[in-house]
Amino acid sequence: MATLWQPPTLALAIVLSAATAIGVVVTIVSFSLADDLRNTGTTATATATSDTRSGGRASLSRVDVRFTTQDGEVVDTTLEEPSENLQLGDEIEVVYDPEDPWEATALGDEARTAWIVALVTAVFAIGSVWEWARWANRRWADTSLRGVGRQAPQAMSAAEIAAKKKRALRRRRKKRNRRGR
Repeated sequence: MATLWQPPTLALAIVLSAATAIGVVVTIVSFSLADDLRNTGTTATATATSDTRSGGRASLSRVDVRFTTQDGEVVDTTLEEPSENLQLGDEIEVVYDPEDPWEATALGDEARTAWIVALVTAVFAIGSVWEWARWANRRWADTSLRGVGRQAPQAMSAAEIAAKKKRALRRRRKKRNRRGR
C-alpha cells in the first residue's frame, strides 16, 4: 500500500500551484502596467539608432531608439522585443510614461509581455490541476475499500457450515484417492 505522501506527484503539484499563484499576480500587475501606459502614456515617433539585434543567452531582440518628448527632452532608450524588425534610421511609434520616458515600448506592444506571462501561467495552472488530480486518484486508490464490487460475506447457518465442511472433506478424499492410484 503506497503512502498518501507521494513526493514526485505531490511536490510537483505544490510547486506548480505556487508558480501559478505567482504567475497570476505577475499577470495582473503586467496588465495593470500596460493599461496604465496605454491610458496615461504619451506617444512619440522614435528613430532607430541601431539595427535590431539579438543579445545574450535569452536571444531577446533589442533596438536602440531616439525620440523627443512633448517637453522637448531627447530620450535615447532601448526597446525590448519590438514587434518590427528595425534597421538604422527606421521610424516607429512608441508610447512612454511622461514621468519616466526611458521606459518606452513600441505602440501596440505594451500588453505583449502580459500576454506571454498569462500564457505561461495557464500552462502552470494546467500542470498543477493535472498533478493534483493524479495525487488525488492515487490517494483514493490507496485508501478506498478493497472489496468494492464484491459481495460481502454472509452469515451462515450451522447447517450451511456443516455442508461446506462435508464438501471440503469430500474434495480432500478425492484428491488423496487420485494420488494413491
